[in-house]
Amino acid sequence: MKIPAAARAPRSRHRKSPAIRRCVAFTAAALLIPFLMAGRTTETVPPSTPGPSLEQVNTAITLAQGYLDGLYKPLPDGQAVQSEDYGLPLRVYFPGYDQWVLLGQGRAGDCLPRCSGATSIRPDDSSTTTESYTVSFATPSVPDALRVSVSMDWAAAPDEFSVTVSDSQLTDKDTSAQLWLDNVPLGAYSTDTTTAPVVHYFPTAARSLLRSLRYTVRHATQEAYLYAVLRGDSNRADRLATFLRANGFTPGADLRATIFGAGKQLPGDLPFTAAGKENAYADCDHLPPAGTTAYPYTSKICLLGVDTFLLAGRRDPFLQATQALQTLTKSDDPQNNYPVLISAGMDGSTPAQTADHLEQLWTKVGYGIPACTPLDCETQRASALRTFIFGSLEATLGYRYGQVSRQRYANAVATHTIAAQIGPSGTINTEGRTWVRPAQAGAFPIYWDAEHRFVPTTGLIQSVSDMLSMPPEYAGSAVSNSETTFDGYAFLLTYRCARFTVGCSAIH
Repeated sequence: MKIPAAARAPRSRHRKSPAIRRCVAFTAAALLIPFLMAGRTTETVPPSTPGPSLEQVNTAITLAQGYLDGLYKPLPDGQAVQSEDYGLPLRVYFPGYDQWVLLGQGRAGDCLPRCSGATSIRPDDSSTTTESYTVSFATPSVPDALRVSVSMDWAAAPDEFSVTVSDSQLTDKDTSAQLWLDNVPLGAYSTDTTTAPVVHYFPTAARSLLRSLRYTVRHATQEAYLYAVLRGDSNRADRLATFLRANGFTPGADLRATIFGAGKQLPGDLPFTAAGKENAYADCDHLPPAGTTAYPYTSKICLLGVDTFLLAGRRDPFLQATQALQTLTKSDDPQNNYPVLISAGMDGSTPAQTADHLEQLWTKVGYGIPACTPLDCETQRASALRTFIFGSLEATLGYRYGQVSRQRYANAVATHTIAAQIGPSGTINTEGRTWVRPAQAGAFPIYWDAEHRFVPTTGLIQSVSDMLSMPPEYAGSAVSNSETTFDGYAFLLTYRCARFTVGCSAIH
Protein backbone atom coordinates (compact mmCIF):
# COMPACT_ATOMS: atom_id res chain seq x y z
CA MET A 1 0.00 0.00 0.00
CA LYS A 2 1.58 3.25 -1.09
CA ILE A 3 1.83 6.00 1.50
CA PRO A 4 2.86 9.36 0.05
CA ALA A 5 5.28 11.75 1.64
CA ALA A 6 3.82 14.62 3.68
CA ALA A 7 2.61 17.41 1.46
CA ARG A 8 3.02 21.07 2.24
CA ALA A 9 0.91 24.12 1.51
CA PRO A 10 1.81 27.79 1.79
CA ARG A 11 0.64 29.80 4.74
CA SER A 12 -2.34 31.98 4.14
CA ARG A 13 -4.21 34.61 6.08
CA HIS A 14 -7.84 34.08 6.93
CA ARG A 15 -10.12 35.53 4.26
CA LYS A 16 -13.75 36.23 4.97
CA SER A 17 -16.44 35.56 2.38
CA PRO A 18 -19.15 38.22 1.84
CA ALA A 19 -21.60 36.10 3.80
CA ILE A 20 -19.21 35.81 6.70
CA ARG A 21 -18.47 39.55 6.57
CA ARG A 22 -22.18 40.28 6.84
CA CYS A 23 -22.45 37.88 9.76
CA VAL A 24 -19.43 39.47 11.42
CA ALA A 25 -20.93 42.94 10.99
CA PHE A 26 -24.22 41.80 12.52
CA THR A 27 -22.50 40.03 15.39
CA ALA A 28 -20.18 42.97 16.06
CA ALA A 29 -23.12 45.37 16.08
CA ALA A 30 -24.86 43.24 18.70
CA LEU A 31 -21.74 42.94 20.83
CA LEU A 32 -20.96 46.63 20.72
CA ILE A 33 -24.22 47.67 22.34
CA PRO A 34 -23.19 49.78 25.37
CA PHE A 35 -22.23 47.42 28.16
CA LEU A 36 -24.94 46.82 30.74
CA MET A 37 -23.45 47.06 34.18
CA ALA A 38 -24.50 44.06 36.20
CA GLY A 39 -26.22 44.79 39.47
CA ARG A 40 -23.81 44.71 42.39
CA THR A 41 -24.53 43.41 45.83
CA THR A 42 -22.72 44.58 48.93
CA GLU A 43 -22.12 41.08 50.30
CA THR A 44 -21.88 37.51 49.12
CA VAL A 45 -22.19 34.37 51.23
CA PRO A 46 -19.22 32.04 50.70
CA PRO A 47 -20.09 28.39 50.03
CA SER A 48 -19.78 26.05 53.01
CA THR A 49 -18.24 22.99 51.32
CA PRO A 50 -15.09 21.74 53.11
CA GLY A 51 -13.37 20.87 49.85
CA PRO A 52 -11.98 17.54 48.58
CA SER A 53 -9.24 15.52 50.23
CA LEU A 54 -5.67 15.44 48.93
CA GLU A 55 -6.29 11.87 47.75
CA GLN A 56 -9.33 12.97 45.73
CA VAL A 57 -7.36 15.81 44.13
CA ASN A 58 -4.48 13.50 43.24
CA THR A 59 -6.85 10.97 41.68
CA ALA A 60 -8.52 13.65 39.56
CA ILE A 61 -5.15 14.99 38.40
CA THR A 62 -4.01 11.51 37.35
CA LEU A 63 -7.27 10.90 35.45
CA ALA A 64 -6.90 14.18 33.59
CA GLN A 65 -3.31 13.36 32.65
CA GLY A 66 -4.50 10.18 30.94
CA TYR A 67 -6.99 12.13 28.83
CA LEU A 68 -4.42 14.77 27.89
CA ASP A 69 -1.53 12.42 27.17
CA GLY A 70 -3.58 10.49 24.63
CA LEU A 71 -4.18 13.66 22.58
CA TYR A 72 -0.47 14.37 22.07
CA LYS A 73 0.23 13.79 18.37
CA PRO A 74 3.78 13.39 16.97
CA LEU A 75 4.39 14.73 13.46
CA PRO A 76 7.27 14.18 11.02
CA ASP A 77 10.55 16.13 11.31
CA GLY A 78 10.70 15.98 15.10
CA GLN A 79 7.52 18.03 15.60
CA ALA A 80 4.25 17.47 17.44
CA VAL A 81 0.87 19.08 18.12
CA GLN A 82 -1.96 18.54 20.59
CA SER A 83 -5.13 17.17 19.00
CA GLU A 84 -8.37 18.97 19.75
CA ASP A 85 -10.30 16.03 21.21
CA TYR A 86 -11.23 12.36 20.73
CA GLY A 87 -13.50 11.41 17.87
CA LEU A 88 -13.32 9.50 14.59
CA PRO A 89 -10.09 10.58 12.83
CA LEU A 90 -10.73 9.14 9.38
CA ARG A 91 -8.60 10.03 6.38
CA VAL A 92 -8.48 8.72 2.84
CA TYR A 93 -5.65 8.36 0.36
CA PHE A 94 -6.62 8.55 -3.35
CA PRO A 95 -3.68 7.05 -5.31
CA GLY A 96 -5.00 8.31 -8.65
CA TYR A 97 -4.43 11.88 -7.44
CA ASP A 98 -1.62 11.15 -4.96
CA GLN A 99 -3.77 12.98 -2.40
CA TRP A 100 -4.85 12.62 1.19
CA VAL A 101 -8.21 14.01 2.32
CA LEU A 102 -8.83 14.27 6.06
CA LEU A 103 -12.28 14.22 7.63
CA GLY A 104 -13.28 17.75 8.54
CA GLN A 105 -11.50 19.33 5.58
CA GLY A 106 -13.20 20.82 2.57
CA ARG A 107 -13.13 24.60 2.54
CA ALA A 108 -10.76 26.56 0.32
CA GLY A 109 -7.15 25.94 1.26
CA ASP A 110 -7.90 22.92 3.45
CA CYS A 111 -7.31 20.13 0.95
CA LEU A 112 -4.02 18.94 -0.50
CA PRO A 113 -3.69 19.90 -3.28
CA ARG A 114 -7.39 20.64 -3.92
CA CYS A 115 -10.86 19.17 -3.52
CA SER A 116 -14.22 19.54 -5.19
CA GLY A 117 -16.26 19.66 -2.00
CA ALA A 118 -16.23 19.31 1.76
CA THR A 119 -15.96 16.07 3.65
CA SER A 120 -19.02 15.19 5.69
CA ILE A 121 -20.04 13.05 8.63
CA ARG A 122 -23.72 12.33 9.27
CA PRO A 123 -24.88 10.56 12.42
CA ASP A 124 -27.13 7.57 11.73
CA ASP A 125 -27.80 6.07 15.16
CA SER A 126 -26.44 5.98 18.68
CA SER A 127 -27.02 4.22 21.98
CA THR A 128 -25.40 4.03 25.40
CA THR A 129 -22.39 2.16 23.99
CA THR A 130 -22.67 2.43 20.17
CA GLU A 131 -22.64 5.09 17.45
CA SER A 132 -22.77 4.98 13.66
CA TYR A 133 -22.14 7.46 10.84
CA THR A 134 -22.11 7.90 7.11
CA VAL A 135 -18.94 9.68 6.03
CA SER A 136 -17.94 11.00 2.62
CA PHE A 137 -14.78 12.32 0.99
CA ALA A 138 -14.32 14.31 -2.22
CA THR A 139 -11.60 13.90 -4.84
CA PRO A 140 -10.45 16.85 -6.96
CA SER A 141 -12.98 15.78 -9.59
CA VAL A 142 -15.92 14.21 -7.80
CA PRO A 143 -17.82 15.38 -4.69
CA ASP A 144 -18.74 12.48 -2.39
CA ALA A 145 -16.30 10.30 -4.31
CA LEU A 146 -16.05 7.83 -1.44
CA ARG A 147 -18.92 7.16 0.91
CA VAL A 148 -18.82 4.57 3.70
CA SER A 149 -20.75 3.62 6.81
CA VAL A 150 -18.73 3.48 10.01
CA SER A 151 -19.96 2.24 13.37
CA MET A 152 -18.31 2.07 16.77
CA ASP A 153 -19.08 -0.29 19.62
CA TRP A 154 -17.50 0.77 22.90
CA ALA A 155 -18.41 -2.53 24.56
CA ALA A 156 -17.56 -4.89 21.72
CA ALA A 157 -15.52 -7.10 24.06
CA PRO A 158 -14.04 -6.76 27.54
CA ASP A 159 -11.57 -3.87 27.46
CA GLU A 160 -11.99 -3.47 23.70
CA PHE A 161 -13.89 -1.25 21.29
CA SER A 162 -14.59 -2.00 17.64
CA VAL A 163 -14.85 -0.02 14.41
CA THR A 164 -16.93 -1.56 11.62
CA VAL A 165 -16.73 -0.30 8.03
CA SER A 166 -19.47 -1.25 5.55
CA ASP A 167 -21.53 -0.10 2.55
CA SER A 168 -18.61 1.48 0.73
CA GLN A 169 -19.29 3.33 -2.52
CA LEU A 170 -16.49 4.73 -4.69
CA THR A 171 -17.77 6.72 -7.67
CA ASP A 172 -14.57 8.29 -9.06
CA LYS A 173 -13.34 5.92 -11.79
CA ASP A 174 -9.96 7.63 -11.95
CA THR A 175 -8.75 6.36 -8.62
CA SER A 176 -8.96 3.72 -5.93
CA ALA A 177 -9.22 4.67 -2.26
CA GLN A 178 -7.61 3.67 1.04
CA LEU A 179 -9.45 4.42 4.29
CA TRP A 180 -7.44 4.95 7.48
CA LEU A 181 -8.24 5.52 11.16
CA ASP A 182 -5.41 7.90 12.02
CA ASN A 183 -2.40 5.68 11.20
CA VAL A 184 -4.27 2.35 11.01
CA PRO A 185 -5.57 1.10 7.62
CA LEU A 186 -9.26 0.11 7.66
CA GLY A 187 -9.92 -0.85 4.03
CA ALA A 188 -9.15 -0.43 0.33
CA TYR A 189 -11.79 0.25 -2.33
CA SER A 190 -12.20 0.45 -6.09
CA THR A 191 -15.14 1.15 -8.38
CA ASP A 192 -15.30 -2.37 -9.81
CA THR A 193 -15.25 -4.41 -6.60
CA THR A 194 -17.63 -4.97 -3.71
CA THR A 195 -16.26 -5.22 -0.18
CA ALA A 196 -17.87 -7.02 2.75
CA PRO A 197 -18.19 -5.32 6.14
CA VAL A 198 -14.95 -5.41 8.12
CA VAL A 199 -14.71 -5.23 11.91
CA HIS A 200 -11.55 -3.95 13.60
CA TYR A 201 -10.95 -4.44 17.34
CA PHE A 202 -8.77 -2.15 19.46
CA PRO A 203 -7.84 -2.11 23.15
CA THR A 204 -9.84 0.47 25.07
CA ALA A 205 -6.55 1.76 26.44
CA ALA A 206 -5.44 2.64 22.89
CA ARG A 207 -7.61 5.76 22.76
CA SER A 208 -4.82 7.77 21.15
CA LEU A 209 -5.99 6.12 17.90
CA LEU A 210 -9.06 8.34 18.24
CA ARG A 211 -7.25 11.66 18.71
CA SER A 212 -8.58 14.16 16.22
CA LEU A 213 -6.77 15.08 13.02
CA ARG A 214 -7.64 18.68 13.86
CA TYR A 215 -5.52 20.68 16.29
CA THR A 216 -5.37 24.23 17.56
CA VAL A 217 -2.21 26.25 18.04
CA ARG A 218 -3.63 28.73 20.54
CA HIS A 219 -4.31 27.14 23.89
CA ALA A 220 -4.21 23.42 22.98
CA THR A 221 -0.73 23.05 21.46
CA GLN A 222 0.62 25.97 23.48
CA GLU A 223 -0.86 24.47 26.65
CA ALA A 224 0.60 21.08 25.71
CA TYR A 225 4.02 22.73 25.60
CA LEU A 226 3.48 24.38 29.01
CA TYR A 227 2.18 21.07 30.38
CA ALA A 228 5.20 19.13 29.08
CA VAL A 229 7.63 21.68 30.54
CA LEU A 230 5.81 21.61 33.88
CA ARG A 231 6.00 17.80 33.99
CA GLY A 232 9.66 17.73 32.95
CA ASP A 233 8.96 15.86 29.71
CA SER A 234 11.74 17.39 27.62
CA ASN A 235 11.13 15.16 24.59
CA ARG A 236 7.52 16.27 24.17
CA ALA A 237 8.32 19.87 25.05
CA ASP A 238 11.09 19.96 22.43
CA ARG A 239 8.88 18.49 19.69
CA LEU A 240 6.04 20.89 20.46
CA ALA A 241 8.43 23.85 20.61
CA THR A 242 9.99 22.82 17.29
CA PHE A 243 6.56 22.83 15.66
CA LEU A 244 5.63 26.20 17.15
CA ARG A 245 8.88 27.90 16.11
CA ALA A 246 8.80 26.36 12.63
CA ASN A 247 5.40 27.94 12.09
CA GLY A 248 6.11 31.40 13.45
CA PHE A 249 4.88 31.05 17.04
CA THR A 250 6.63 31.62 20.36
CA PRO A 251 6.45 28.55 22.62
CA GLY A 252 4.55 29.34 25.80
CA ALA A 253 3.17 32.71 24.63
CA ASP A 254 -0.42 31.98 25.58
CA LEU A 255 -3.12 33.34 27.86
CA ARG A 256 -2.84 30.14 29.91
CA ALA A 257 0.83 30.65 30.73
CA THR A 258 -0.02 32.21 34.09
CA ILE A 259 -1.97 29.16 35.34
CA PHE A 260 1.03 26.98 34.47
CA GLY A 261 3.38 29.25 36.44
CA ALA A 262 4.97 30.65 33.28
CA GLY A 263 3.39 34.11 32.90
CA LYS A 264 6.16 36.19 34.45
CA GLN A 265 7.94 36.85 31.17
CA LEU A 266 4.75 37.79 29.28
CA PRO A 267 3.09 41.25 29.16
CA GLY A 268 1.04 42.20 32.21
CA ASP A 269 -1.85 43.29 30.02
CA LEU A 270 -1.68 40.17 27.83
CA PRO A 271 -5.41 39.34 27.73
CA PHE A 272 -6.63 42.64 26.25
CA THR A 273 -3.97 44.63 24.41
CA ALA A 274 -1.99 44.60 21.18
CA ALA A 275 0.67 42.59 22.98
CA GLY A 276 -1.95 39.95 23.61
CA LYS A 277 -3.08 39.97 19.99
CA GLU A 278 0.47 39.52 18.76
CA ASN A 279 1.26 36.77 21.26
CA ALA A 280 -1.87 34.90 22.30
CA TYR A 281 -3.81 35.34 19.03
CA ALA A 282 -1.02 34.92 16.50
CA ASP A 283 -2.98 32.11 14.83
CA CYS A 284 -5.43 34.76 13.61
CA ASP A 285 -2.60 36.22 11.54
CA HIS A 286 -1.39 32.95 10.06
CA LEU A 287 -1.90 29.21 10.35
CA PRO A 288 0.47 26.29 9.82
CA PRO A 289 -0.01 24.37 6.56
CA ALA A 290 -2.17 21.27 6.54
CA GLY A 291 -0.34 17.95 6.40
CA THR A 292 -1.30 14.39 5.57
CA THR A 293 -1.97 13.42 9.22
CA ALA A 294 -3.15 16.67 10.81
CA TYR A 295 -4.53 20.10 9.96
CA PRO A 296 -5.08 23.32 11.94
CA TYR A 297 -8.35 24.56 13.31
CA THR A 298 -9.66 27.91 12.04
CA SER A 299 -10.87 29.80 15.10
CA LYS A 300 -14.25 31.54 15.08
CA ILE A 301 -12.60 34.32 17.07
CA CYS A 302 -10.41 35.06 14.06
CA LEU A 303 -13.45 35.22 11.79
CA LEU A 304 -15.26 37.61 14.11
CA GLY A 305 -12.15 39.73 14.62
CA VAL A 306 -9.84 39.77 17.63
CA ASP A 307 -10.59 43.42 18.44
CA THR A 308 -14.33 42.73 18.57
CA PHE A 309 -13.77 39.63 20.69
CA LEU A 310 -11.50 41.41 23.17
CA LEU A 311 -13.86 44.38 23.51
CA ALA A 312 -16.78 42.08 24.28
CA GLY A 313 -14.44 40.01 26.44
CA ARG A 314 -14.24 42.72 29.08
CA ARG A 315 -17.51 41.23 30.35
CA ASP A 316 -16.23 37.66 30.07
CA PRO A 317 -15.39 36.12 33.46
CA PHE A 318 -12.62 34.08 31.85
CA LEU A 319 -10.70 37.05 30.51
CA GLN A 320 -11.39 39.07 33.67
CA ALA A 321 -9.93 36.35 35.89
CA THR A 322 -7.03 35.81 33.49
CA GLN A 323 -6.16 39.51 33.72
CA ALA A 324 -6.35 39.32 37.51
CA LEU A 325 -3.99 36.35 37.66
CA GLN A 326 -1.57 37.88 35.18
CA THR A 327 -1.50 41.10 37.25
CA LEU A 328 -0.82 39.04 40.38
CA THR A 329 1.94 37.19 38.56
CA LYS A 330 3.61 40.42 37.50
CA SER A 331 3.00 42.63 40.56
CA ASP A 332 2.56 40.21 43.46
CA ASP A 333 -0.13 42.57 44.79
CA PRO A 334 -3.90 41.83 44.96
CA GLN A 335 -4.59 45.59 45.17
CA ASN A 336 -2.48 46.53 42.14
CA ASN A 337 -4.53 48.63 39.69
CA TYR A 338 -4.90 47.54 36.10
CA PRO A 339 -3.84 50.10 33.46
CA VAL A 340 -6.65 52.57 32.73
CA LEU A 341 -7.19 51.20 29.23
CA ILE A 342 -7.62 47.73 30.69
CA SER A 343 -9.98 48.58 33.56
CA ALA A 344 -12.37 50.57 31.33
CA GLY A 345 -15.52 48.46 31.00
CA MET A 346 -14.25 45.82 33.43
CA ASP A 347 -15.96 44.67 36.62
CA GLY A 348 -13.14 45.66 38.93
CA SER A 349 -9.82 47.48 38.60
CA THR A 350 -7.65 45.18 40.75
CA PRO A 351 -7.33 41.39 41.18
CA ALA A 352 -9.20 41.60 44.50
CA GLN A 353 -12.05 43.60 42.97
CA THR A 354 -12.30 41.19 40.06
CA ALA A 355 -12.53 38.31 42.53
CA ASP A 356 -15.32 40.14 44.40
CA HIS A 357 -17.32 40.45 41.18
CA LEU A 358 -16.80 36.82 40.22
CA GLU A 359 -17.92 35.69 43.67
CA GLN A 360 -21.21 37.45 42.97
CA LEU A 361 -21.53 35.50 39.72
CA TRP A 362 -20.83 32.28 41.62
CA THR A 363 -23.69 33.10 44.00
CA LYS A 364 -26.09 33.44 41.05
CA VAL A 365 -25.25 29.93 39.79
CA GLY A 366 -24.16 28.11 42.95
CA TYR A 367 -21.99 25.42 41.35
CA GLY A 368 -19.71 27.29 38.96
CA ILE A 369 -19.13 30.47 36.97
CA PRO A 370 -21.40 31.21 34.00
CA ALA A 371 -20.53 32.31 30.49
CA CYS A 372 -21.36 36.00 29.97
CA THR A 373 -21.89 38.32 27.02
CA PRO A 374 -22.04 42.14 27.17
CA LEU A 375 -25.80 41.71 27.62
CA ASP A 376 -26.31 38.88 30.07
CA CYS A 377 -24.90 35.85 31.89
CA GLU A 378 -26.16 32.29 31.74
CA THR A 379 -27.37 30.96 35.07
CA GLN A 380 -28.54 27.45 34.13
CA ARG A 381 -25.13 25.90 33.64
CA ALA A 382 -21.52 26.40 34.66
CA SER A 383 -18.76 27.08 32.16
CA ALA A 384 -15.75 24.91 32.91
CA LEU A 385 -13.16 27.34 31.56
CA ARG A 386 -14.54 30.22 33.61
CA THR A 387 -14.99 28.12 36.73
CA PHE A 388 -11.41 26.81 36.60
CA ILE A 389 -9.77 30.20 36.15
CA PHE A 390 -11.95 31.60 38.96
CA GLY A 391 -10.84 28.70 41.15
CA SER A 392 -7.20 29.42 40.40
CA LEU A 393 -7.71 33.08 41.33
CA GLU A 394 -9.54 32.27 44.57
CA ALA A 395 -7.00 29.63 45.60
CA THR A 396 -4.16 32.07 44.99
CA LEU A 397 -5.80 34.97 46.86
CA GLY A 398 -7.21 32.76 49.60
CA TYR A 399 -4.23 30.62 50.48
CA ARG A 400 -1.20 32.52 49.20
CA TYR A 401 -2.31 36.06 50.05
CA GLY A 402 -4.27 35.22 53.19
CA GLN A 403 -7.73 36.41 52.06
CA VAL A 404 -9.36 33.67 54.09
CA SER A 405 -12.96 34.09 52.92
CA ARG A 406 -11.86 33.19 49.38
CA GLN A 407 -10.63 29.77 50.49
CA ARG A 408 -14.23 28.55 50.64
CA TYR A 409 -14.74 29.46 46.98
CA ALA A 410 -11.55 27.64 46.00
CA ASN A 411 -12.74 24.59 47.96
CA ALA A 412 -16.14 24.75 46.26
CA VAL A 413 -14.62 24.98 42.78
CA ALA A 414 -12.44 21.94 43.51
CA THR A 415 -15.42 19.98 44.81
CA HIS A 416 -17.59 20.70 41.77
CA THR A 417 -14.68 20.16 39.36
CA ILE A 418 -14.04 16.67 40.67
CA ALA A 419 -17.76 15.85 40.80
CA ALA A 420 -18.18 16.84 37.14
CA GLN A 421 -15.08 15.00 35.86
CA ILE A 422 -15.74 11.98 33.62
CA GLY A 423 -14.74 8.89 35.60
CA PRO A 424 -12.52 5.95 34.58
CA SER A 425 -15.40 4.12 32.85
CA GLY A 426 -16.09 7.06 30.53
CA THR A 427 -19.73 7.40 31.64
CA ILE A 428 -21.24 10.70 30.52
CA ASN A 429 -24.48 11.80 32.15
CA THR A 430 -26.74 14.24 30.34
CA GLU A 431 -30.32 15.23 31.07
CA GLY A 432 -32.39 12.16 30.27
CA ARG A 433 -29.58 10.01 28.83
CA THR A 434 -26.35 8.26 29.74
CA TRP A 435 -23.48 7.55 27.37
CA VAL A 436 -20.45 5.30 27.84
CA ARG A 437 -17.49 6.64 25.90
CA PRO A 438 -14.23 5.33 27.45
CA ALA A 439 -12.11 7.73 25.37
CA GLN A 440 -13.59 10.59 27.42
CA ALA A 441 -12.37 9.23 30.77
CA GLY A 442 -10.64 11.92 32.81
CA ALA A 443 -12.06 14.84 30.84
CA PHE A 444 -13.71 17.86 32.42
CA PRO A 445 -17.01 18.69 30.66
CA ILE A 446 -17.17 22.01 28.82
CA TYR A 447 -20.43 22.83 30.64
CA TRP A 448 -22.22 21.15 33.55
CA ASP A 449 -25.47 21.65 35.42
CA ALA A 450 -26.39 21.52 39.12
CA GLU A 451 -26.26 17.70 39.01
CA HIS A 452 -22.83 17.82 37.32
CA ARG A 453 -24.28 16.48 34.08
CA PHE A 454 -22.76 17.50 30.77
CA VAL A 455 -24.84 20.20 29.07
CA PRO A 456 -24.23 20.57 25.33
CA THR A 457 -24.82 23.85 23.54
CA THR A 458 -28.00 23.85 21.46
CA GLY A 459 -30.43 26.21 19.76
CA LEU A 460 -29.55 29.53 18.16
CA ILE A 461 -26.10 29.75 19.75
CA GLN A 462 -25.12 26.38 18.31
CA SER A 463 -26.59 27.26 14.92
CA VAL A 464 -24.48 30.43 14.71
CA SER A 465 -21.44 28.50 15.86
CA ASP A 466 -22.00 25.83 13.21
CA MET A 467 -22.33 28.49 10.52
CA LEU A 468 -18.93 29.93 11.42
CA SER A 469 -17.23 26.60 12.08
CA MET A 470 -15.21 24.29 9.87
CA PRO A 471 -16.95 21.14 8.59
CA PRO A 472 -17.35 18.68 11.48
CA GLU A 473 -14.74 15.99 12.01
CA TYR A 474 -16.86 14.15 14.57
CA ALA A 475 -20.59 14.16 15.33
CA GLY A 476 -20.65 12.16 18.55
CA SER A 477 -20.45 12.99 22.26
CA ALA A 478 -17.48 15.36 22.43
CA VAL A 479 -17.87 16.28 26.08
CA SER A 480 -14.54 18.07 26.39
CA ASN A 481 -11.36 19.06 24.55
CA SER A 482 -7.68 19.67 25.23
CA GLU A 483 -8.17 23.30 26.24
CA THR A 484 -10.86 22.61 28.83
CA THR A 485 -9.12 19.65 30.44
CA PHE A 486 -5.74 21.41 30.49
CA ASP A 487 -7.41 24.27 32.37
CA GLY A 488 -9.04 21.93 34.88
CA TYR A 489 -5.74 20.11 35.38
CA ALA A 490 -3.86 23.39 35.94
CA PHE A 491 -6.49 24.58 38.44
CA LEU A 492 -6.19 21.38 40.48
CA LEU A 493 -2.40 21.76 40.55
CA THR A 494 -2.78 25.34 41.78
CA TYR A 495 -5.35 24.30 44.36
CA ARG A 496 -3.27 21.33 45.58
CA CYS A 497 -0.23 23.55 46.05
CA ALA A 498 -2.20 26.35 47.71
CA ARG A 499 -4.17 24.20 50.14
CA PHE A 500 -1.96 21.16 50.73
CA THR A 501 1.49 22.61 49.80
CA VAL A 502 2.04 19.62 47.50
CA GLY A 503 3.67 19.88 44.06
CA CYS A 504 4.38 23.60 44.41
CA SER A 505 7.79 23.52 42.74
CA ALA A 506 6.18 22.66 39.41
CA ILE A 507 3.97 25.75 39.22
CA HIS A 508 6.12 28.42 40.92
